[in-house]
Amino acid sequence: MSADDARRRPADGATPWPPSTPEAPAAADTRVPDADPVRAAIARSQAYLLDRQHPDGYWRGELEADASVTAGLIPVLYAVHGEVDPVRRDKAVAFVRAKQQPDGGWPAYHGGPDSLDVSIQAYFGLKLAGVPADDPAMRRARDFVVGEGGVQRANLVTRMWLAVFGQVDYATLPTVPPELMLLPENGPFSIYDFASWSRETLVALMLVSALKPRFEVPQGRGVEGHQEADGSWGGIMLPWVYALFALKALGYANDHPVMARAIAGLEDFIVEDEHTLRLEPAVSPVWDTAWAVLALRESGLPADHPALQRAARWLLDREIRSRGDWRVKNPQLEAGGWAFEFANAFYPDLDDTPVVARALTSVRLPPEQEPRRRAAVRRALDWTLGMQSKDGGFAAFDRDNDLQALAHVPFSDFVPPLDPTCADVTAHALELLATLGERGAAYRRALDYLARTQESDGAWYGRWGVNYLYGTGLALAALAATGEDPLPTAARRAGAWLMDHQNDDGGWGETCASYEAPGPTTRGRGPSTPSQTGWALLGLMGARGADDPAVRRGVAYLLTTQRQNGDWPEEAYTGTGFPGTFYLRYELYRSTFPLLALARASATG
Repeated sequence: MSADDARRRPADGATPWPPSTPEAPAAADTRVPDADPVRAAIARSQAYLLDRQHPDGYWRGELEADASVTAGLIPVLYAVHGEVDPVRRDKAVAFVRAKQQPDGGWPAYHGGPDSLDVSIQAYFGLKLAGVPADDPAMRRARDFVVGEGGVQRANLVTRMWLAVFGQVDYATLPTVPPELMLLPENGPFSIYDFASWSRETLVALMLVSALKPRFEVPQGRGVEGHQEADGSWGGIMLPWVYALFALKALGYANDHPVMARAIAGLEDFIVEDEHTLRLEPAVSPVWDTAWAVLALRESGLPADHPALQRAARWLLDREIRSRGDWRVKNPQLEAGGWAFEFANAFYPDLDDTPVVARALTSVRLPPEQEPRRRAAVRRALDWTLGMQSKDGGFAAFDRDNDLQALAHVPFSDFVPPLDPTCADVTAHALELLATLGERGAAYRRALDYLARTQESDGAWYGRWGVNYLYGTGLALAALAATGEDPLPTAARRAGAWLMDHQNDDGGWGETCASYEAPGPTTRGRGPSTPSQTGWALLGLMGARGADDPAVRRGVAYLLTTQRQNGDWPEEAYTGTGFPGTFYLRYELYRSTFPLLALARASATG
């Protein structure tokens, strides 16, 4: 069974997928003359994406993280149920084993160096699953962990994880008092000064550190004694599992409605096929759907194509009209935005909202539904404008979330406590403003922000994608979308940087090492990938046009690496969760961004 056939559990009320008798998807016309290889590649890619659309209208690619996420499912299920189904346990073990590297550890991203924290959590999950300590793979893992300094060198989240299961003494861990929750919103600082992902995780960790729950593991299945001596809440997995631990410690039974919903919700994050089971750290249907719509629309699907209309209606149904945590610093701002996941009413974000609004702008619905579409786009624009930070940029979830006094609180060695503005999110907002003709003060401040944050060599840092190729490609594409003539000097410098970082095979690539050891050998450097080549091409075409020789070489790379089914191969992690510690592979990035790049090359070439 292929990854595309993996069992996925949709959100409550959604149609099961894959359905037992799937509807025949609307397919693009693949009968394109071989004399136009770009159009033929576009047609194959369109057909592939249309075949991946859920009958309800959305797209959802798998979101893959490092092996510790799946390994962590085993302890969670032990804590909640006291046991793990042996078939699912063995599938999870098979997945984690397959990710171990020859020298014994596990990496934080595909092809990366061994990570101490990932390796500790993977080892513990396997040990708890019953893999014996004298297994050769386990011996290699233990040798790696001990050689790196053991548990005492791990980050605080890893050590808290082990404390929950009795493997580390809580007394050795710093804490953040739960009383922090009682600080007023208008005081010198409060819980709302933390980034959204940090806030929801920190609240659960505060309760765990105060209550000190301990879930017993079976005899002989903990980590080794000398290693110990050495040392949906928000729709994402980390606060989810710690909230489960906290609720269990407070005495909530599994059949309590809150616990029952949380436990059942875990199933939506599990991807299972014939041989393996893996856990997603989050799900990305809104994000994936918006980019699929933009790619299909720009590549030639009509604005009223049935697939695009289904997607638009699904997105409209996901609009968040309730006032979430963002209202603390924006009390007068009206709601209107989108979150990343199926359901996350408290945390719409400035990545998804501008991209969804652009996708909706590109689609035409039946006349009676058009007023709803236009109103949603207008609300999204107003909400985006209201979330601009004082420096002119945009952060992912909050406005002016930059209280530096919080930068070194406990747990910040894994979970960044702040949500500062960044070039890639600002680029999404700027492109929406340009698309809708919004050229006022906010537009100019966003332009000024990009000019100020461009680095000396011409690149922009990428916060939510790897890394300088993401930031530079998106910023440059947004500048091109403004239609400013001539383009600012920043655009020419960025175009030159992209040309300087093109690989010999015509593509572009960059590894997560550019976060951990930034420098000339890592910034914009790495084996070519389809998604990163797509980002670079979108930026370079904005600066130099589709006829530029570097653009033609990049297009040729995409043409020669496309699979016959219209997809592209990509194992690299090109998404960023927390720079330096946590990375992601978005399954559909390898499809949507190459298609978008080929579409623009075909339209302007």
